[in-house]
Formats: sequence, structure tokens, C-alpha cells
Amino acid sequence: MVELTTAAGSACLERILTKPMSVDAGHAGKRLSFQHVVIPLIGVLTREAICQSMMTDIPSCLHSTVYAHRKVFLEDGVLHCIDQLLARGSLQDNSPEGRRMAQDQLVWQPSSLQHALLAIVRLIYQLIKRIKDASHELENAIKRLCEQGKACLLAVDMGSAENRFLTDILAREMNRLQAIVSDASAAIMQPEAVINSQGLQPKKGRGLNMLQLKREYDPPGILSLDGPRHDNDNSEISLISIVPTQEELTCTRAPFLPSNCIPDAPHFLPPCWKQQLDIHFRLYREDFLNPLRNGLMAFLDVLARTAEGQEDDLLKIKTFKGRHDNVNVNVYGGVRFLEVDHGINTGLFAIISFHQPSQIKKKSKAKRKEFWEGSLKRLMTGSLVFFVSCTNSNIVGPSSPRPAAQVVLGTVIDRKIDALIDDEHNAIIQISLTDPRMYIAMLNANQSNRNHEKWFLVDPSSGLFESYRSVLCALQRQVPATMPFGKYLAPTKEETDVMLTVGCVDPPMYTRVPNFRFDLSSLLGGERYELDVNNQESVAKAARVLQESKALDVTHPPGTGKTRIGVELMQVLVHNMQAMDNGPILCICYTNHALDQFLEHLLDKNITNIIRIGSRSKSERLDGHNLEIRAREVSKPYYIREAIRRSKERQAIVTEKFKKLQEALQRNTLSWEYVELWLRVNSPDQWEQFSEPPFPSLSSSDTDNSNAFTEVWHGKQQSGSVFYRWTKGADIEEMKRWNEEIVKARESAWFRYSMNPFDVLGDEDNESDELEEDLEPYMYEIPSTDRPLELLGGNVWDMSMSERNRLAASWWPKIRRLMGNKMIQLSEEAERVTKTRNAIFDENRRAVLRGASVIGMTTSGAAKNQALIRAVAPKIIVCEEAGEVVESHILSALSHSTQHLILIGDHLQLRPQIQTYNLSSDSVAGRHYNLDISLFERLVTAKTNPLPMSRLTIQRRMRPEISSLIRNTLYPDLEDGDNVKYPHVSGMGADLYFMDHAHPEDSKDQYGVQSFANTFEVKMIEALAHYLIVNGYNRPGDIAVLTPYLGQLSKLRKCLSSSFMLVMNEQDQEQLDMQDAMNESENAIIGNEGQSSVMEKISLQSQLNLQTIDNYQGEEAKIVIISLVRSDVHDDGTASSFASIGFLKSTNRTNVLLSRAKHGMYLIGNVNLMERAKHGIWPQVVSELRESDRVGEGFPIVCKNHPEVVNVVNTPEMFQKVSPNGGCDRPCGHKVVKKLPKCDHVYVTECHKATASNEPCGDCMEIVEPIVLPCDHVYDRPRCHQAKDPSVIQCKVKVTLQLPTCEHVYVTECNKSATLIPCSALTKDAARCHVDCPATVNHAASGAKRSSAAIIGVLPYALDVDSDPLLVLSCGHALAMTALDRELMKSSSLAGLHPENKGQTDVLDHGVESPCCPRCQRSVLDLMRYEFRDKRTRIDRKMKDEQIALSMRMDKAQKHFDELQGTLETTQREFLDFLMKTEAPPCRNPPGIKTRPLGKFVQRSSSFPQTNVESISKIYGIPQAHERAWKSLVKPLVSSIEQFTSVYNEVSQTTTKKIFDAVVASLSRSQTEADASSSSRTLPPSEDASAMEAVQSKAKAKAVKCGLPRNGHIDSTFIDSLQERTNTLLIILSLAFSAMYSAGTMTGWYWFIEDLITCVLVHVMMLRDVALDGNYKRRVIQARLMHLDLIYKMTKLIGLRPVPAGESAKGARLQRVKQLKKHQEMEQRQIKNSCLESSMAHYLDLATQLDTMMSRVVNIAKGEISPESEGWMNEDTPLFRPVRKETRRLKDWFQCRNGHNFVVEKPVDSLMVCRSEGCQASIGWYEVTETARMPPTRFIT
Repeated sequence: MVELTTAAGSACLERILTKPMSVDAGHAGKRLSFQHVVIPLIGVLTREAICQSMMTDIPSCLHSTVYAHRKVFLEDGVLHCIDQLLARGSLQDNSPEGRRMAQDQLVWQPSSLQHALLAIVRLIYQLIKRIKDASHELENAIKRLCEQGKACLLAVDMGSAENRFLTDILAREMNRLQAIVSDASAAIMQPEAVINSQGLQPKKGRGLNMLQLKREYDPPGILSLDGPRHDNDNSEISLISIVPTQEELTCTRAPFLPSNCIPDAPHFLPPCWKQQLDIHFRLYREDFLNPLRNGLMAFLDVLARTAEGQEDDLLKIKTFKGRHDNVNVNVYGGVRFLEVDHGINTGLFAIISFHQPSQIKKKSKAKRKEFWEGSLKRLMTGSLVFFVSCTNSNIVGPSSPRPAAQVVLGTVIDRKIDALIDDEHNAIIQISLTDPRMYIAMLNANQSNRNHEKWFLVDPSSGLFESYRSVLCALQRQVPATMPFGKYLAPTKEETDVMLTVGCVDPPMYTRVPNFRFDLSSLLGGERYELDVNNQESVAKAARVLQESKALDVTHPPGTGKTRIGVELMQVLVHNMQAMDNGPILCICYTNHALDQFLEHLLDKNITNIIRIGSRSKSERLDGHNLEIRAREVSKPYYIREAIRRSKERQAIVTEKFKKLQEALQRNTLSWEYVELWLRVNSPDQWEQFSEPPFPSLSSSDTDNSNAFTEVWHGKQQSGSVFYRWTKGADIEEMKRWNEEIVKARESAWFRYSMNPFDVLGDEDNESDELEEDLEPYMYEIPSTDRPLELLGGNVWDMSMSERNRLAASWWPKIRRLMGNKMIQLSEEAERVTKTRNAIFDENRRAVLRGASVIGMTTSGAAKNQALIRAVAPKIIVCEEAGEVVESHILSALSHSTQHLILIGDHLQLRPQIQTYNLSSDSVAGRHYNLDISLFERLVTAKTNPLPMSRLTIQRRMRPEISSLIRNTLYPDLEDGDNVKYPHVSGMGADLYFMDHAHPEDSKDQYGVQSFANTFEVKMIEALAHYLIVNGYNRPGDIAVLTPYLGQLSKLRKCLSSSFMLVMNEQDQEQLDMQDAMNESENAIIGNEGQSSVMEKISLQSQLNLQTIDNYQGEEAKIVIISLVRSDVHDDGTASSFASIGFLKSTNRTNVLLSRAKHGMYLIGNVNLMERAKHGIWPQVVSELRESDRVGEGFPIVCKNHPEVVNVVNTPEMFQKVSPNGGCDRPCGHKVVKKLPKCDHVYVTECHKATASNEPCGDCMEIVEPIVLPCDHVYDRPRCHQAKDPSVIQCKVKVTLQLPTCEHVYVTECNKSATLIPCSALTKDAARCHVDCPATVNHAASGAKRSSAAIIGVLPYALDVDSDPLLVLSCGHALAMTALDRELMKSSSLAGLHPENKGQTDVLDHGVESPCCPRCQRSVLDLMRYEFRDKRTRIDRKMKDEQIALSMRMDKAQKHFDELQGTLETTQREFLDFLMKTEAPPCRNPPGIKTRPLGKFVQRSSSFPQTNVESISKIYGIPQAHERAWKSLVKPLVSSIEQFTSVYNEVSQTTTKKIFDAVVASLSRSQTEADASSSSRTLPPSEDASAMEAVQSKAKAKAVKCGLPRNGHIDSTFIDSLQERTNTLLIILSLAFSAMYSAGTMTGWYWFIEDLITCVLVHVMMLRDVALDGNYKRRVIQARLMHLDLIYKMTKLIGLRPVPAGESAKGARLQRVKQLKKHQEMEQRQIKNSCLESSMAHYLDLATQLDTMMSRVVNIAKGEISPESEGWMNEDTPLFRPVRKETRRLKDWFQCRNGHNFVVEKPVDSLMVCRSEGCQASIGWYEVTETARMPPTRFIT
């Protein structure tokens, strides 16, 4: 797939598309076979991997290529061939080859014309889908194709089930194409047509006036008779900006809001999917836009009314109350725009600072943190905010009206708490502006008008904008013609006229596959049962009825098991997935909580192949099912990895560009990069003047950069910038200095006119002795004019400093605007890169999702990931609690692949929650819009054509008395299950009761904004909850307190939090936090802290669920207490005739309220008010309660021990009075449950004691959770009082302890001390323990016997501790010092301390072992007497480990070097072939000396010279293609260099080397001090250096005699690594020579080789010096031979170029050759003198060969013979490789007399002579003594 998008792939595809085709082509070459080539190609182009790929650039590239050749390929080719085949009635290729190919089973061919047409239809659909205006261009082709399709369908035999199924698919796909073309040319109904075409008679209905709707109808955009309302008013929703504009927000005309769920309502589009999408897009957008508009208009209104200088009053919320009651807005002042930044995922954003709110001004950081963390709705991430400017009228004029404010919109992208609280006065936040052009404008305003203009940050607190944006964007992207279920969800007028009855809905397409049956065995315990949904008889006989409807609605009353049915339905679908071949099933829910619950139910049913999309899951069981986790676990294919790499590279480039631009803006100075861009266009003459400065020094930079206009971004501007120097007047300073020099020079006798201090340096090779003629010096005229800006269009260098500043200042706003545009361009480019990168990752996610069985996500998540869902193409969508989901969410989740939509919910319960009340069906205005009516409710309650639904009638939650309330009002066929026969509520006289009271509602604040609350009901609920808990309802989830109002919820939380552990819904908590944040009092800040501290002390047995009704659907509790709040009584006790029950009149909300309780339900409210409600079901409910005597002025409570005692409680205080302990006040001997005051646990006590509340409770014996004791053991069942003080618990855990003296072990309890138990009680052996322990031990079991004379506990004589001290070891054993020395001496542990070993200073004697106790063999680490020996042991061990590791690394590096040499010949041949095919430009002159770092020491601390042999293009003028090929060739060799360098550096830092250097330094210092004291003469520097070298040489010799290895290196790894690095460079040099021979000696390769020889020469000199210093005789000779070879190569290189014609250049060349020859002769003599031994004779032979070769190349270099006459170009010399010894574990290491270590691989006899590898010193077996042998280096593991 990826290969087709390459240049070669696109060219090949174009050749195929433009080549003629034929239906009888066979396999002829001139024409393509339509059946065997074209149709398969179309099949490839319509494959799922291409069409559904998230990497849209790939399919777009392919389909664009096809579209570009549509005339030749589609119209003249494909459709013409289809006509021929239709006329023929067959797909047969009539050519002889075609008939043979038809019989060949290996050749693919379509099975029927239907298949061929289906592939063509799908290809054209992809073209229309991806290419704009393709539907118009291909309209004729589509019509022609549809006619062909109809002709084909007429000729098909419909008797076959397969043919019928394929015909249905083809007809469906063709209809989709036709619908797309029709939508593109659909007519829009004009306003007059809308009104005139409808009857003007109003229709009957509650509050609906059709006549009014049509009279007020004003279509959008240009369709309106009054024209567009604003700049964002458009009739096409795809053209509407989701983010509102300032003109839209401040528009006084009402927006166009189409009616919803009202048949025949006026609309400019005819009924269809396009109209339905238009309706819900506009209404849903208005839902989030209305609070924004109201908040902004309220602020602007208050701003206009605010007097000058009183703008700070705008920051107070009270300012808006009274005038704008329903507006929630937070205003922040002191807004400053600090800077603009850019993020990978966020794009451009501004960093904003603003004043801290008044609530936390001058508060501590902790208080500020508490405030912002508690104010979750303030500046919430993803919310939309406004910046409003306020201009000071003192600037515009005292009499001028306040100018219109400027409004800028932005989105909060990051709300970091630290940034909000760090500063006491200002908070910082990151906001992305919706208009990128405003970034620079606001920064400019912030800098220039800092005192003239005030900015305010207005936060309307209107909810999460991003959640709306994702849904609205999804609705915009929907293609109406591709939407499924059109005739059911959005029927046209013709479809509406057809009356659809129940059961006539078509079954899903996947069920129409021939022979498909549902297997219901998963529901029947494994018993197989098949269901054919296309057969009504099969449906009737099914044990579990699954309706055949493809829009299956499952509606259930509360408690009937909707979720269970949904889970069982999922079981069936997942069980039949393989047969359905539908891919994954998409499950969507409105909330994350509901989604988690549903998916957990699926896990319980062993449906585990689930993937959840979204990060807000709180279920631990779903942690491993998250999409991001699964995507990271899956290995990505190569093309995705490569695409990710490319996107990262593009992203890095864009980020770097933006970083430079950002720094330029932050510096607030003109940057030449942007000045140049502006001058080139606007002032080209001045741009050219900057490129030609008057002084050459102005164009040169201090950093030797040839580009004079380059600047250093990370730091100050580079002084080499011509523009920068112009702004600083550098040329003027030069003129002044020149003039001063002239004045001084005229007074000097030795003045020379020709010496110009400003001349640039001449060429180094210019040795001309000619002198310029003397010239009379002249004086510069310093510019001093002061012309106005209009006259500054001439030469920039003739301007004075004031003129330059004036001109640059005039450029600044224009260039800053240019930089702003550049920033926007970079932001757009970064956004494209980010989209591409996200698409690549989405492609990987798509592959993961395709392998899942179930995909779970929220409805907003489905909208946000709509593209990903479309790519996965789920055919089945299941929506849980569909009655709570707004219709726009469902529509955004649908796609053309959806075949089956299953909605599960109850339309009689809660409706979707929306922000704007005027859009809801409960409001008078909202009855036209009905935005809160879900798709579920709309479908099942439609007056015409309602969709079928299934309803469960058996409820299993509520006791019958409670279920009767909704049975008699909403669900007449509701039945009670057998499981709802619950016991009566303990302590209550009734299981269902409505307490009637006449207490008024709480007074609102002065502005009437506060939510409804009732303090009496709060106190009553607190007392009732206490009473119920004491009566046994103390488990979590037993009691729930519900209320419809947020104000009452806040009072309940405040009251109950001190006594109960409250469990609240997340949404309720957020709303309460927002309400607290709106409160400006300090008590709201301090109160939360106290609440949390109290809750931590409350027992889990006092837990209550506290929630609002709107957030409790789907939940249940044993006992539900309901606070209705509303009352018709005034504060003075009089009744009100205008009281209302508010939104309690909603039947849906009342249904949920009355259906949550299982055992008991208790309502508190005003019965008369509820009974008088005009709407809803409350009158029926109250009537039924009255009939059953369940209404009264107080709750009847009953003592469970005395049932005859009944009390009616109508005040909170009466509970304590009549039932202080949960029973009654009658004295008796019954036991009751009571709560302890300290820990809130309940305990059993006698019932009704008068003194029960005052008597002491004692320790609480309640068993609590396990605790950890101080000993770290876990105590499983502690009592409550023990958990408070764990120190009173004695741990009984059995532990194994060890005696401190003899180390014998025994088992005892944890709390007992081991020192109290005698050792004799633990052992029974015959022998006694030899310490101060009477125990017996088994010596045979413990090892060898020890002498008891050394143990103090059993010494047969008295010990004189003065002469022989007692040593107590760390292990507990005590021994005399002499006895311990004697014991340790036997094991040679103290050989270094033995008197016989005095004088031997073998510092690295690895034979020393760590001193150990002779009794227990534990190391003795705490005695100073043996500390030195212990340190030596540790050092020896470390050196041995280092030696092993370095040897292994060296072996590995050498193996790698050997292996790559084997493959080098092949890669070199390919490289040379490539060079022969390409041409390199000539490069006759050498590069600049400062640009050739190869072979030079760039840093003083470097171990090696610079060896970058890869980057050669820019320095030496070698083509980049050559450089890339060269890099590929030498990359393995560079890797070897790095490996050998790493070994070299590590060897230089080994412990042995550090010890050697320290010893040499110490000895040198001692010798220097001794010499200085004996001689008072001061030496000259040269002699002093020589003397110092002599002192160091002597010190090294002494160190070797002390036993240290020569130079501190144990083996030859150090010199080996250096030699191998040099060998690698020699190979690279050889490759470079071969490259030069292929490319030409006059190219840049010549100069590269010259530097490379220098680099290798430095390495060879280093190798020679190291070998001489280490006395490696053989290595010294090898280094000299390498030197000879390099001299030879350099001479040969000189001879490759012709002898120059000039005498001077020719003489210089001859002199250079002469010097090389002299160096060669010197090295030749040194080698001859060194190779005296017969073992080195072959080195002398090599030197002789090099001498012969040198003679030839010298003659060539001198020009005496022609190079073509000699075959010398490919001559080379062999490498000198060190002997590679693989590291072994067991070896015998020895040290020669010169300090070299060597290995004896096998035993030697006395006659055998061994030689040291380094210096060839002979050592026979007789010489291998104990002092020469090195035991420590024996490798033993």
C-alpha cells in the first residue's frame, strides 16, 4: 500500500490507468484485461486497509491519481467495458488466452457482474468522499453507472438467496451514490415557500402555536429577508464556526433555532437527514452558546454602567446580581499577556497573568491552593473564556462615550495549580486564542498601551466547551446521504406518508446473509437453539425473544433489569460474532460511571476481549483493557514506525523554527532574518546596501562564519550581523577610529601610508614582495544629519544614529506583523504535522480495535473519536441508558457502516441534561425545541410511525407499597417479583410515609439567586438518619438521602458531614464546588478543610449516600429519605396561593425519585403544595398515599422490643426525647445497639436505661481491619481500642532468633528477648560450644575442629590482657590477639605481616584473602589491626573484575572488527560502482585551514584528535550523494573506532592505573624535594623539563620493582585498543584512496585523504610513544613500519597531481618531498637497529619493501617519471594486528622482570622457555618463582 504512493508507484499506477483496456484482451501486452487486471486493481483500491486507513494521505494520494485520469480510466474505459459485458450478459473473456485463464484456478477473476459493479460503485464512492466537488464532476458517470446497475439487477436470477443478498447490497450502495448527488444539488426552500406551502391554521397541542412558529420563522444567512444576522450566520452548518465570533455574541437579533420533534414545523430544508442534522447542530450549539452570550452581555452591560475608575467593581459577583439573576460569571482583572508559546498537542497558546480573586488576596499559599483546588469550575480546562478590553476615557477624551469593548475568545488548555498559587498577587494560566491573529495584537497592546487599556478575563462557567466541540464537529462531518436508518430516524415526506407498523422494520443487513442464524445457546445453558430473525415463526418460538428490529428499543421500568437484559443481549451477539462477521460491537453510554458498570457486567459474563476508549475510568478491573495500554503492547509494522520517525523529524524542524521565532519576539528587537524578508519586498535597494557594507570588517564575524547575516539564537546577537552592527553604529565607530589614527600618524615620523589597519588579511600563500604605492590618507565624514522619516529612503550607511533609530523603529511594527504571520504559518504547519502524527498512531489503534469483541466509550468520546470509529466500522451499536443521552450524541456516533442500533433505557425516567432551560421541553419557550428529548423518546413516542420496543413488566427492586406509586401512574402493567417481600423497616411504624410540614423555605439572598433550601427538612433528615442507623441500617449503601435542589444538597452536606461519612456523586460534588467558589466569603474556603478532617474520624458504619435526583438514576438503596424542599408557607406562617413545585412537576424526575428505594421510602415536604400541582403525577401520588394512611405531620416510630409503643415524631428534637437509644423510654432488660462516642462503633447495651447516655462505655471491642505492629508483623483481628494503641498488643508470631555469642538459633515468640534464654536449653549434643555458651555442638556437622586454647571462654590458664589483649570480633566471638594472629597465619591471611616477609613490598599481591573469624568464617571488618589487609582484598577483587570485563570487551571489539572486514570487500565494490556512475566536481584548491578539523585536537582534554571521517561534503566539496554512500560504507568501521576508544578510555581509569599514577606521583614528589634541597642552582626551562622526565622515569621503574605492572596496565589491553583503533583508520584510509581513484584525483577526495593521513599519523606517533614507554619492543617496530607506510602514502598522494608550472610552487613541492624522504630514511635506520633478533627479521623485510616503493613514488612526485608508467596505485601494506586471546576463566598469569604480565596457556616443563608478550624477555620454568608468579590474577569464579 505504501509503495503505491512513492514516485515509482505513482508512475506505475498512472501507466495502468492511462493504458487502453479490453474485455477480450487476455494477457496481451497492448491492452489491459478488464476482467483480470482492471477489476482486481479496483478491488485493491477499495480494500479496507486503504479505504479505512487513518493515514489518509495514502488513500488520498491513490484516489487523487485515479480521479485525475477519470475520463480515460472510468468513463472511456471501465464504464465502456461494463456496457459491453452487459450486452454480452457474461464476464467471459472470449479471447483464446482469456478462455484458458478462466480455467486456471490460480488466476483471480470476479464471479459475477454484480461483484464487478459493486467494486466500481465503491471506488466512485471513495472518490466522492475524498475529493471536493467530485460529486458534480462525476454526476454523469454516476447516472450511467446506476443505469448499468439497474440493467444488471434486472438480469439477475432472484431465486438464489446469494443473488438476493448481493442484489440488496448493490442496490444499497447505488442508492447511496444517488443520494449524495441529490444532496449536492438539493433545492433550499425559501421563506415564502415555507410559509405558503403550509396551512396557517394552528394545530392543537399543549402550548404549540404553529401559526406563531411560521410567522416568526426567519431562516439563517442569506435566506433571511433581513440578510445575515452576523458574520457567522450561514445556512450550511459545515460553514459555521463552532467557536462564536464577537459579532455573533453581541448580535441583538435572535439566532435561527429550528423546531424539533414538531411535524410540519417550518424549516428551509425538506425533511431528510440533512434537516435532522441541521436541527440538532444548531440547537446543541445554542445550548453551550446561550450561557456564554448571556455572561458576556451581562458583563458588557455592567461595564457600560460602571463609572470611570470603578472598574474594580466588575470583579465582584454581587455586581451582576439583581440585574442579571441567572448569570454565573467570574471576572478577573489585571490581565497581562506575558508571552506566546507553542506545544505539540496544544498548538499556539498565550501565557496570561491576572490578579488573584478577592477571596484569597493576601492569603497564604496553602489557602490559595485550597481555593483553586476546590474551585473546579473556575477556569476549567477546556472551557471557553473571554478577554474584554476597557479603554480609559481619559485617553479618548472626557466627553467621549466609552468606546465599544474588544472581545477576544480563548480556550483554557492548562490549569496548573502551581502556576495559579505561586504568586500572592497574580495567577498564571495558559489559554489558546481562537483567532491566531490576536496573539501579536494583544502582545502589542499589552506593551504599548499598558496604561491606556485594561483587560478583563471573563469566565462564564458555562461547562466544558471541548465536549460540545467534539460532538458539533462530528455533526458537521456527517454526510447525510451516508447516514443509516434514514426512513426511521429522519424520514422524507414520502416516507412519512407510508404508515409503518410495529414489526415492519427491516432486519439488519448482516442477518440477511444466506443461512445465517443466531445461536442462543449462551442464554440456554449450552443447549443449542437457533433463531432466524427473517422467519416470524422462528421468532415466535424463540425461548428468549430478540426482536428482529435493527433499531431495537428495550424499555424497562425502574428495577426490572434493563442492564441485565443488555448484558444477555451482548452475550448473544458476542457468541455469534464469527458467524456475523461484523467486527467489534460498539457500546456507548452517556457517563463514564455507567460505561464502567456495563463493561464490568460483561467481564462477569466472561466477555474479556473488551477495549475501553478514554482515560476517565475509575474501575480497576478495566485497567488492562484501556486502548492506549493495548496499543503500546502491540508491535507496530514497519511502515507505521517509519511514518512515526518521519513525523518526528518534521515536528522537530517546526519546533526549532518556532523556538527561534519565539526568542526573536521575546528579545523585542529586530532580527535580521525577518528584516531581510521585509526589506527584500518593500525596500530592495536598502536590502542590497546591507549586503555591501562600507568596511570589509563589518561583514566578517568573530566566529569565522562566512555568512555575515547569521545570528546566534541561544544568547546575544552575534556581533557579525551586518544589520546588528548598523544599528549599533559600528561603521561610524570605525570611521572615528580611523580619523583618530590619521591624526596621530601625521605626527609620527615612522608613519607609512600603505599600512591600513582596516585591511583584511591577505592570502597566506601570497608571498609577493611588491609594495603598494603610498597614498595620501583621507578623513571620513561622520554622518550627523537629523532628517525626518519621510526622507530616509537613501543609503542606510549615510544615516546618523538618530536617523537609524528612527528608521528601525518605523520598521518594527511592520516586521513584527510579518513575524506574527510567520508564527501563524508555523502553527498551521505544526497542526498539520500533529494531525499526521495522530493519524499514524490512530492507524495502530484501529488495528487494535479491529481485533476486539467489544469497544466501550462514552457518547462524547465517540464523537471525539468519530474518525477512528468510522475506520473501525462497527456494524452494531448498543447504547445503555439511551433515555439520558441527547440525540446529537447518538447521531454523531452513527456511520455508514452501522447496520444495527440497539437503544436500552426508559423514556419515562430522567431526560438528557442540558444547560439552557429555554431549550428544554419543560419550559414554555423550549416546547418548540425539545432538546432534552432523547432519540429514544422521540422514536417510541412519535404520533406517527412509532418504532417498536420491548418492555419488561416484572420489577425486582421496590416493595409493593412503593412500586404501587409508579404502577398506578406510569406503568400500569408493572408486576412485582417474588424477591421484593422485604421485612418491615426496623424502628419505623410505616415502610412508606410522607411527613407533611408547614415550615417555610429558607429566605434567598437579596438578589434572589440562591437555590431553594429548607433548614427544617435538613435537621429532620439528620435526626431520622441517626435513628435508622441505630436501628441497624449501618452498612454502606443502606441509606440514601435525595433532594431535587442543589441549595438543599449544600445544606445537607454541611449539616451531615460532621456526623456521617457522605458518599456523593462526582457531578453533584463539582456543582457544589462551583457554588462554593461563587461565594466570596472566606468561610467557604476555610469550611472545606474542617469537613475533610471531620470525615476522616467518622466510621464507615455511619455512611450515607447524599445526591440530587438528577444524578441518582440507576442507583438504589434499602432506605431512601427524600427532601422535597418546596413549601407554600411564608415566613410569617401565612399560606401562599402562588407557590410552585418547580421542576418537581417533571414526570420523569418524579419517576426516578419514587423508584430508588427497596425496603422503605420517607418523604418530607408540604403535602398541600404537591397535591395542588397542575402538572405531573404528584396529585395522584399524594391521593394514593392519603388513601393508605401514609401521610401525616410526623413519622411514626416503633420500638422493636415493645411494638405496642408508637410515637409520632414531628420535630428533630423528639427523636432524642422519645427514643434516645433507638428504642423507647420504657425500662426493660432488652438489649439495644448504641454508638460509642469515641470511635462511632455501635455496641449492644441494655435498652432504654435512663443513664445510658452518661455511663462510661469502656474499651470498644469492635473488631476492625488488620493493622501492622511496630515489629512489622500483621495483626489480623484487632479490637478497636487495640488499633488505637498497638503498643499494648504482644506479638505471638513465631520467629527464629540467633544468640549473639555463639550464633545458635532457636524458635520463640516475637515479643520475647533472645538474651533471656540460655543456650544450653537448645542443644543436646555431646560437645560444648567454645564460646561463653554452655551449649553442645556437633563438630562433624560444622566442619573442621578448632583449638579451644584460642577461645577465652575455655582457656586453661589466666590471660594477661595487658600483654595479650582480648579481641571481640563482630560475630561475637572473643579471642586473644596472639591466638587470633596464629589462627589467621595458618590460612596465609597475614602473610604480609609475618616477620620473614619483611622487605617485600608486593603491593598487588592478590593472594591476600580477607581476614575471617576462625570459628565461624565470618569476615573481620571492625578491627583496625586487620583493616589494611581487608582494604587490599577489596582492591584486588575490584582489579580482577575490571581486568576480566576489559578483556571481554576487547575481545568483543576485535571480533566485531574481524567480522566487518569479511563483508567490506562486497560493500566497497558496490560503493566504487556507484562512484563510477556519478560525477564529482573538481576541487583544485584546498579548503580553508580553519575548516579542516580532521586530525587536530579540538579540546585539550581529548585523548585523540578529531576523527570525524563521515561529514566530508561541506568541508571538501564532495557531492552529498558521495557522502551518503561513503557514510554507509564506513559506518561499521566508525562503530569499531568507537568500541576501541571506549576500551582505551576505560583502561585509562582502572584501579591499577590510578594506584600506579598515585605511586609515581608520590615517588616523583619525594625525589624532586630531595633534589631541590641538595642543590640551590635554578635550572633553565629546557633542563628543568628534562630533569622532570628523568625523575618520572625513575619513579616508574621503582613502581615496577614494587610489584606494580608497567605503566599501571595489568595486560596489553591498553596498547591493543590504541593499535586496533589505528588499524581501523588505516583501512578507512585505504578505502578513501580507492574512492579517489574512482572519482578523480582533482576532486575533494584528494584533500580529504591529505587530512586523513595526518589523522592516522598522530595515532601512529601515539602508538610509538606508548610502546616505547611500556618497553613493548615489537610494538615499537610495528609503529615505525606504520610511520613508513604513511610517509609512502603521503608521497604517493603528492605525486597524483601534476607538477605545478610556477617555480615557487614547484620548489615548495620538491622541498616537501625531500623532507618526507629524510623522515623515511631516519625511520629505516631505527627499524634496522631494532630488528637484531631473528624473531623480528620479517619486520626488516617489510621495511626494505617500503624503501623500494618509496623510491618510485619519490621520483613520481619530483616529476622525473610519469605515474601512468608505473602500476603503483593499488599498492598497499598489511596491517599489524595484536594477538587476540579470548578471555578464559582459568589461566596462569605471570609477570616478567620488566613488569609485563603474560599468560601460560598450558603447563610447561623445566626445559621450556616462555617469553613475555610485551618485551620478549625470556623466562624459563626455573625463573617462575613465588615472587614472579601472580596468584591474584588467576581467574576463578
